[in-house]
Amino acid sequence: MGTESNGGGGNLQPITKDHSKPPAVEAHPLDPGHRENGALAEEGSSVTVSSSVAYVGPIPPPGVLKGYKDIDPTLVDDIMRRWGAEQDHRHMQERKLLEAQVRLASSGQRVAGLLGMSAIAGAPS
Repeated sequence: MGTESNGGGGNLQPITKDHSKPPAVEAHPLDPGHRENGALAEEGSSVTVSSSVAYVGPIPPPGVLKGYKDIDPTLVDDIMRRWGAEQDHRHMQERKLLEAQVRLASSGQRVAGLLGMSAIAGAPS
């Protein structure tokens, strides 16, 4: 028994394979020699098959990174460096936002305190 991933590093689910018999192969309707409604498929017919892969997260899954490395060994290092720089930038932006929110809250408290003291000082005794 093995495990199979959904490609994104998510949940692994056990899979079982029956190796005692070859997998069943069905003829495609456009394959030469395939009969549908008694007529043979046209010789020279072609089928276009496309697939896509999607992943969620900041960096591609290891299999995709390996493919990039096969193309150009420097690509993976570049991707990881850029990801690290993006993460540093995002953390800096979040820190600036938090500091601005703290300053805003502090200045609001100061204004409220001054208004409260003014009200107390100006109240008739």
